Amino acid sequence: MDKRRKKKKRKDDDVNLSHLIKGQKELLDISCKKQKSFNDFANDMLISKDLTGMDEETFEYFRIKRHKAIPRAKSEE
Repeated sequence: MDKRRKKKKRKDDDVNLSHLIKGQKELLDISCKKQKSFNDFANDMLISKDLTGMDEETFEYFRIKRHKAIPRAKSEE
């Protein structure tokens, strides 16, 4: 009887572990989707930012950021 219990417990542990792994994969997928959404939003904000009237240093900062954001936005389309 003791061997059956151990075998059943091991099987239950394996099932619980597979459920845990599946849950972690689902959480990772959700996290990746949220990160992509945030990155898309940040790229859109950089691309649409009005650069007129900025001092040279700030203008150059946003120009470089925009230069990097545009290809990323195009590659995701």
